[in-house]
Amino acid sequence: MKLQTDTIVVDQAGTKLAYVDSGAPSGAYTTIFAVHGLGFNSGIFERVQEKAKDANVRFVAVTRRNYEGSTPFSEAELDVIAGGTEKEKTTFMINRGVELLVFIDKFLVEKKTPSSQEGNPNGGVAIIGWSLGNTVTLAAIAHLCSAAPEVQARLAPLIHTLILHEPSKNILGHTPEASNWLPLTAFDQTILEDAEIPFFAWWVSAYFQHGDLSTREHEVLQYQVPAFNLRPPTAYSLSSAGRISVIESGSPAKTDIPYLSLSAQLLASYNAVYSKEARDLLPNMKVFLLSGENSPAFAPSTTWMVEDHDKQHGGGFIRAKMLKEINHFSMWDDPEITLQAYLDCIARTF
Repeated sequence: MKLQTDTIVVDQAGTKLAYVDSGAPSGAYTTIFAVHGLGFNSGIFERVQEKAKDANVRFVAVTRRNYEGSTPFSEAELDVIAGGTEKEKTTFMINRGVELLVFIDKFLVEKKTPSSQEGNPNGGVAIIGWSLGNTVTLAAIAHLCSAAPEVQARLAPLIHTLILHEPSKNILGHTPEASNWLPLTAFDQTILEDAEIPFFAWWVSAYFQHGDLSTREHEVLQYQVPAFNLRPPTAYSLSSAGRISVIESGSPAKTDIPYLSLSAQLLASYNAVYSKEARDLLPNMKVFLLSGENSPAFAPSTTWMVEDHDKQHGGGFIRAKMLKEINHFSMWDDPEITLQAYLDCIARTF
């Protein structure tokens, strides 16, 4: 199956976002827009996209700024990430959210995608942020009011599903527990700079054997060392399939790491999910969190945190599910299971 690639201009400055499109199924269908994470470009969704049409879904993988095909950040934008004022950082994140909203709106208009209808799971829009991609998808939801009025009017009734696919606590603007560890120089200065992204790609795509997750105790989590008796890291599968290009180890990944310093802005985007303002703007939207039980420790830890936050807000804001025998890269290693999990969210069956 040949996937379609193209770009869409998202502002008057000519900024482009690249994308890979699975194409339209016959009849009514839901359009999924998915945004990739740190170091891995939109090609990571390829195996899910190949199965999308048969599931009556159009699956669009959007390439974030600074990754191949999309417009790089300007020096001024990079300066804001690295050390801008809080106001500048807020504007930066608003712009990332609006870029995605404009992209979605233009795609829907250009492709004449079907609208959603009350009681009908087909039609409309589902948005998925995977890992660091949640910074952009949550910013889009939080800042819909910053988009042009006509964009708001078209998208508000169409967006019916938001899926947070395995964010970490700091991606949601919260401080991780003290025992949390990542093989990045920001967390461990002993890691050599030129080895940072290759090491991270191997580690984050590995399978971890945690203790009894039903205890919801951080002491049962394995924070550093992947398991030897489970499946090999997904990075090996990418390499053997000739898709090592999915990993971008240069400036894109390096630019992503300082995103985690935008904690106030990331927290504001996450908190919008619980706000009356966002719910009033997006009356049809339901929010879900998916994670894997064999992912790094940040996955179950964040799942527990989000479940607690949902209860603190009265419940019914975010439904969370942990997938068995799944790692952080389920969309590549287990595309059938992953696509079905997405469809279950859209159909409200869990």
